[in-house]
Amino acid sequence: MWRYFNLVTRWVPETNRTQILIFDKTMPDLSWLLPAMMAASKTDSVRDPFWIYPLILEEVINLQDSAIWGIRELVRSLEKNRQSAVAPNPDYPMLHDIARHAIHVSETMDVGVKIISEMLSQHDNYFEALSILDPIQKRIKTRHHRQIQFVLTTWQGLRCRALATKERLANEIQLAFNIVAQYDSRVSVAIGRATQYDSYAMKTIAFLTLAFLPATFISALFSMSFFNYDRDFGWEMSDRFWIYWVVVVPVTAATIGFWHFWPRIFPPDEICHVQLPPRGTELKKTARMLRAQETGVESWKHNMGGLKEHHVC
Repeated sequence: MWRYFNLVTRWVPETNRTQILIFDKTMPDLSWLLPAMMAASKTDSVRDPFWIYPLILEEVINLQDSAIWGIRELVRSLEKNRQSAVAPNPDYPMLHDIARHAIHVSETMDVGVKIISEMLSQHDNYFEALSILDPIQKRIKTRHHRQIQFVLTTWQGLRCRALATKERLANEIQLAFNIVAQYDSRVSVAIGRATQYDSYAMKTIAFLTLAFLPATFISALFSMSFFNYDRDFGWEMSDRFWIYWVVVVPVTAATIGFWHFWPRIFPPDEICHVQLPPRGTELKKTARMLRAQETGVESWKHNMGGLKEHHVC
């Protein structure tokens, strides 16, 4: 579940009152603001229209910090349980799902830096527009400006952590891809060596076949009854030797044609249609370790759900 901070504030300078309109059912519980607002209403802080923002931003920072650390724990689990180079089979959808959450958190952190920076600028513009500032207003301005500046500094630090976590996750995804690529390369080399050995064996068989083929043909030809050898009359050949060619030529042509058209009638299975076995069982082991590891969450699904609950827009 996503968390949206949909707030509308209106400051009434005549009465120094701040009206806050909160809507959206995904808003976190902000009941803790009431005591702070009641306490501030008894001081001079309400003379600054920006007095409420440091309190709200504090809750936003807490949610962002939880989301960033949640993703960091997942990334650390991946780093501690990397795929084996023997039989890797990483779960790329899971890795990219974590990366999606890391990108969302980094996006909200970038937007937050811009918003808080603009808030500081508008805070300065408001007090600069006043012609005269009494000592109380100067003190209020300085205090709230420092509070918002502190929030901005903290936000920037969290942003650096979010970017570092995203880079670490990208590094793990690239490492998993390289491990699989190296494994596939080793498999290709092994297949190439086996093919080379088979090719050498077939070449040897073909050479032996060609070496004996002329002698085999000649011996088979002269052993037929179309030829007769007599000691007195020598070699004699039947006048019906043409029958041999009438039978041999069509049968040979039919055999060659059958060999040529067989792949077209019964095409072989393509590589993409062959059901290949998985690379290994490392994925199942890693998934079980990630789910069983105690990282502050009970399970992978609960962890991912917690991240979604802590995203802030």
